[in-house]
Amino acid sequence: MESNNEISDVNLNKRFKNPNNIQYLSDLTDNSYSEYILDNNFAVFKSISNIIYLIYSTFEKSIISINLINNQIMNIIKNAHNYFISNIRYFLDKKTKKEFILSVSPENRNIKVWHLRKWECLFNMENIYNEGLIYSACFILDYCQIYIVISHHSKKCCENIKVYDLSKKLKKEIYESDDETFFIDSFYDKKNSKNFIITGNLNYVKSFDFTRNRLYHEYKDKQNCKSEHTSIIIDKDNEILRLIESSKGGYIRLWNFHTGELISRISNNGKINCICLWNTDYLFVGFSSGKIRILELKTKKYIKDNEIYSNALFCDLEVLSLKKIIHPKFGECLICQGYKDSQITIFSNEV
Repeated sequence: MESNNEISDVNLNKRFKNPNNIQYLSDLTDNSYSEYILDNNFAVFKSISNIIYLIYSTFEKSIISINLINNQIMNIIKNAHNYFISNIRYFLDKKTKKEFILSVSPENRNIKVWHLRKWECLFNMENIYNEGLIYSACFILDYCQIYIVISHHSKKCCENIKVYDLSKKLKKEIYESDDETFFIDSFYDKKNSKNFIITGNLNYVKSFDFTRNRLYHEYKDKQNCKSEHTSIIIDKDNEILRLIESSKGGYIRLWNFHTGELISRISNNGKINCICLWNTDYLFVGFSSGKIRILELKTKKYIKDNEIYSNALFCDLEVLSLKKIIHPKFGECLICQGYKDSQITIFSNEV
């Protein structure tokens, strides 16, 4: 899912390039944590100081930041959490120019927020829910106020979205249902000047009107909908605002975000863990088989299996997370992480 910050392109024409020639460049790290099969296990972004960051966690429960321009380690926070870290998010407050990192430790339902450059912990809450796991959390900016949005995965309790400010005060609770949350993110609709929350659950995907504190749409498909939804993207560049989501059941679905209408359904042979929107025409799809495929959204056909992925030592391992970044030297790049593998790898479309 795209964050609220905007990454400027080196060359806008590159955004519409066919990614079929993408090639393996190198492994970025060999010590990343990837135990949970969930998206956003690492963050990659261009900061306001023009540094391209890769931020990830390790099996030693540390958070490491790397400058991808020179591949130098910027900072290491040792023992950032008491348990393993499964979710990392970046947020830029454009008004104050402050940048934040959010990290999630599922086992003790612990959320922390860090100042990007100082690496001070600004927010630390543990056991936010009585039981279960927190797989995902996100930032949202509403009327110049930064909030943390959280839901949880629990078979005993109801899905419950909680919203905190940075002083750790609970501001609101939005929704309860008999569902389990695997993924949560926020989206600001510029055209309508509205904030939304999006959740990926066991049964289906939902969107919520943040201001009105109510459900906006349930994106329900009668065909094989019950499966973990762990990766969701809002395509803001398309003429119709599209919600693109994938499920472990092997389906990719495109929805009209504002009407809830199903635009298309693409069936796949194999479990899908993650997706990455390359541009409005192409989608990278990461499978549990260790394969990455490139989907052309207009034709609903795959144009290539990324066979060179096996050369990057991800063969027979699950593709966990896929992210895009514009690199000043290598142009359009895809960053990949594999499940139960310690490497994060970079691919380039320009080499």
